[in-house]
Parts: sequence; C-alpha cells; structure tokens
Amino acid sequence: MSLIASQTTTHYNADLYLQNQSKTSLIRLVQLAWQVQKERKMLSGLDMDQLNDIGVTHSQAYQESEKHIFDIPKSRMS
Repeated sequence: MSLIASQTTTHYNADLYLQNQSKTSLIRLVQLAWQVQKERKMLSGLDMDQLNDIGVTHSQAYQESEKHIFDIPKSRMS
C-alpha cells in the first residue's frame, strides 16, 4: 500500500482515538505518530530518481511531508 493517500478519509483522526484509549494506547499512538513523521521526513529527502523509483511525484512527497504528525494513515493503526 502506498504511503501517499489521495483522500483524507484514509487517515485516522487521533482525537477520536484518544477519547477511548488507555495510557498504554496513547504511548503507542505517539510512538506510531513519531515513526510516520520520521518516514515523511525521509521521503522529503529523496531525490527525483528515488521518487520515480517508488512511483511518487515531487508534489506528492511534499504534500505527505507537510501533514500533521497525528495525521496517521488508517492502514498503520492496526
């Protein structure tokens, strides 16, 4: 599955998640958010040839790298 999502509906709303979760779940959520943010930072550092290799445009990489730290893809929440 692609790291790039074209619709915001594919992302999890962290506020809703936090309303019904334990402290352990909160820690896991923060760790996941940090990992996703780290991956986005790495994505933003790729050159055009590397982006082409993974099928991502410069514009898509930029959009992904600018997302909020708690804008986590639903596919990563399982």
